[in-house]
Amino acid sequence: MISELNKEQKILLGSSVPMLKIMQIINKVSKTDVNVLITGENGTGKEVVAREIHKQSHRQNELMVCVDMGAIPETLFESELFGHK
Repeated sequence: MISELNKEQKILLGSSVPMLKIMQIINKVSKTDVNVLITGENGTGKEVVAREIHKQSHRQNELMVCVDMGAIPETLFESELFGHK
């Protein structure tokens, strides 16, 4: 369900208007201290975007975890991510 980000390097490439917009958002978000939720269809590069945000952030030397939300049953979502009460 939760796995440590591996060291495999994937990069964002592109010069289209939508890609440039994504890169601008990544640059802006990576300079802040906020949690980021990235949504989208399978295979759209959500994890690549997350890695790039992490790589550019002040947390780049800290552990990053990626969560496959499809692997967590809806009834267990809150306790898996935020702990049991």
